[in-house]
Amino acid sequence: MKTWITLSTKKFWRIWLMILTSGVLLTLLSVFFIDRPWAQRFGSPELVPVWLFHRNITDIGEAGPYIAFALIALFIKKFRKYAAYFLACMMTSGLVLHILKISVGRARAHKFPNHDHLIFEPLNFHHHFQSFPSGHSQTLFTIATLVSFLFPKLTIWIMTLALYLAFTRAVTLAHFVSDVWAGVFIGVLISALTLRRLVQKYGT
Repeated sequence: MKTWITLSTKKFWRIWLMILTSGVLLTLLSVFFIDRPWAQRFGSPELVPVWLFHRNITDIGEAGPYIAFALIALFIKKFRKYAAYFLACMMTSGLVLHILKISVGRARAHKFPNHDHLIFEPLNFHHHFQSFPSGHSQTLFTIATLVSFLFPKLTIWIMTLALYLAFTRAVTLAHFVSDVWAGVFIGVLISALTLRRLVQKYGT
């Protein structure tokens, strides 16, 4: 199958760096211009129904069930390779994500009444200070990257769905917008690197 992940080395790295640059820019723009106004808006009383609706679906991005299914799929010959690929992508992107979470120590959007987006306590292991990046977003885009690799024609649809679900994290104030963007791009970039390496070694 021919996707950007399997292109020549030069073309792959050109696209990878373009995605990285886009991710850094979107994250920084969100920090400076979007994070706090967004949190204040979605934290307002009139948007409680919106919060409640998205709170009911936001845990679709929770990693645990997907990892459990993948572990079960390891014992089914037909799905074993791609289950292993998924688990490898989750491990590598998850490692990067958690190093950043602990190192940055950003307070979550709901932690303080004024939704201050610039409160950091590095090496604070409490989950209230592990907002950046979003783990749900990383999980969703690890899945989306693998699905789009296996079924390229579904790329636009799966990426759009994953983006909507990822942004439920910001709507429910579990994260700031920049946390979501960071999780999105970690999921895509690290998974792409992992997939590329695995495909080169073990094939599709």
